[in-house]
Amino acid sequence: MIDEWFAEIRKILPRDAIIMIAREAFVINRWLEEYGYLRLKEQPTKRGQDLDKSIIDWDSTIAWAWEGYYSRVFINLRDREPNGIVRREEYEDIVKQLRKDLEKVRGPDG
Repeated sequence: MIDEWFAEIRKILPRDAIIMIAREAFVINRWLEEYGYLRLKEQPTKRGQDLDKSIIDWDSTIAWAWEGYYSRVFINLRDREPNGIVRREEYEDIVKQLRKDLEKVRGPDG
């Protein structure tokens, strides 16, 4: 059933969509911060809580994620986001690099 559901979802997603299936907890914003995509003014005070947008250093952030059961990653695009820093001509290259970096993620068992 899961394979059938996944095949249907793949059909409606954009071709360049990145899908990650995680068996363990994966804190995407922490990962984005470690890889330099996300910069924070201060560390979150509560573990497991959604990232409070007020602590993001928007002038230095390339991407951030809205966490939860299904995580969504957003590029901090200039002229779309209030403090966007990524120029439109950089967008595709950043998405490609983000994809490469995400493909390197491995779980506890490899």
